[in-house]
Amino acid sequence: MQAFGLPEGKLAIPGRSFLREGNMLKVCRKAVKMRWFLLTADVLIYGKKFFETVMKVNNMIPLVHTSLVDQEDRLNLQNCFQLISIEKSFSIVCASYEEKRDWMYAIMDAISELRKAHKFTQNNKLNNLKISNLSETNNANIDNQFLKPISHHLSNF
Repeated sequence: MQAFGLPEGKLAIPGRSFLREGNMLKVCRKAVKMRWFLLTADVLIYGKKFFETVMKVNNMIPLVHTSLVDQEDRLNLQNCFQLISIEKSFSIVCASYEEKRDWMYAIMDAISELRKAHKFTQNNKLNNLKISNLSETNNANIDNQFLKPISHHLSNF
């Protein structure tokens, strides 16, 4: 798929695998809009699909700090879930319960795998930092002050 609206090289990067795509309603404060969603192993991308192979990307949301909330069906809003991220939060309305379930499972699985990989990577960085900075107390203090909030949040995943 050809995408525009993103800086060069942001969509196709080594190691990024495609998981799912589809048309759903995006509900935010301003409006309800039909959007094309692409789920990869690390980001959820949404935008407007013009032709079978052309998409204008509105946003690309990293999944590592994202969560989902299942929303109960209401009279005027059914098959809906909420996506909450540091960058942006909104509701997504699917055409059916099955589609909602499939999307939620796919996104939750991607988030879970990403967090496992990030926790492993972050723990290795912290261990290497502690070992390499034993003799450099000033640098270790600066690095530990920076990494402490990050490692605290990662331990909650």
